[in-house]
Amino acid sequence: MAGARKRPNPGGKFQAWFVDAAGKRQFFTGTHDRRETLAMARKLEDEHKQVRLGYREPPKSASKHAARLYSEAVGEYVSWGLSCGGRGGRGWAKMHARQKQKNLEWWAEHLGLASLGDLPGILPRAEAALRELQGRGLSGKSIMDRVESIKSFCRWAERRGFLDHDPTKGLTRFDTTPTRIYRALTREELAKLLAAVPEERQLIYTLAVATGLRRSELKTLKVSDLNLDMQALNLRAEITKNKKSGLQPLSPWLLDWLLAATQGSDPDAPLLAGFPGNPTETFYKDLKAAGIPRFVVGEGSATLHSLRSTFATLLIEEGADIKTAQTLMRHSTPTLTLNRYVKARRERLVDAAAKVGEIAREAVESGEFCATSVLPKTAFAVSGYPVRGILEGDTGFEPATPGSGGRCSIH
Repeated sequence: MAGARKRPNPGGKFQAWFVDAAGKRQFFTGTHDRRETLAMARKLEDEHKQVRLGYREPPKSASKHAARLYSEAVGEYVSWGLSCGGRGGRGWAKMHARQKQKNLEWWAEHLGLASLGDLPGILPRAEAALRELQGRGLSGKSIMDRVESIKSFCRWAERRGFLDHDPTKGLTRFDTTPTRIYRALTREELAKLLAAVPEERQLIYTLAVATGLRRSELKTLKVSDLNLDMQALNLRAEITKNKKSGLQPLSPWLLDWLLAATQGSDPDAPLLAGFPGNPTETFYKDLKAAGIPRFVVGEGSATLHSLRSTFATLLIEEGADIKTAQTLMRHSTPTLTLNRYVKARRERLVDAAAKVGEIAREAVESGEFCATSVLPKTAFAVSGYPVRGILEGDTGFEPATPGSGGRCSIH
């Protein structure tokens, strides 16, 4: 029989009990009001009695978690992620965890999520909130970051029985094609940049363009990550974007420079001691000091991430095959390497087109074929047959002059 204790617990709430559908006594903590808590216990016991008599279906496993605070569940989710939520059972990076927490708090604010019981049925409201973000000009990638945060949280909660189903299933996807294009610096710009900055940032930018490492990876490298035997950098799984460990080869002279810069330093000290607190703004100031434009029409913007694009572009320009470039960039597919990071510089496009044009010109002059589209209003003899007025629409053929040998003769 349902009941409630006469005295509250140390927190001021009353404990109560009821008999469930299996005939077992179940205890729970109610509110600060004893009568209200007792009414809750009697209601629960009545519902379970109806289940036992077959008048209603048994409650689903998630029903007992419906009143659980959303913020409490998010805290458990983030804690789980930091422990083992990443690839291969590794924990999330702290920055990734902070972003997840921030996004899930945003959902709570915009959807009024106080408890887990508020999650079912959020799909229409969630899509409306995302459309509002889109209307404010937020990029598709930033919107999808919020989508993935709530979807991954709900999947996690469903697997643990906190939710009966994933309420975000079918949530709209947004186009994540980058709206901002990052250009690669030219060799001349790179030389000007390195000449315009102090030595500590000269080393940072040189390492970035010689390895293609991301800003977060550069910032978290330790002195102990220098691998002298392999002449490379040890990339620990916890600092890489794909959460996989690896080796990044270094030029011997760059390795010597890093050794000299870190001589006598603690192995756990940052490899790049002079890494700026606000690297983006610092890079913009350095570009200005070097006289390098931040934006070039048709090419895009220059940011610190442009040094990664510069690395990829130089790899291809210096003859590296696609697989080598993809591996050094640590990409899962060559498509990402080529479409996102390797840039086709205008001067190389012009030069390549000119070289092929020369081949075509030599072939025309040798008489091996006829380029009718570049020689208007002329008549040719193709394989023994002259063609007159091709561009005027006259496609009649007449025998060629004997002894022409089938070569193109321009009249």
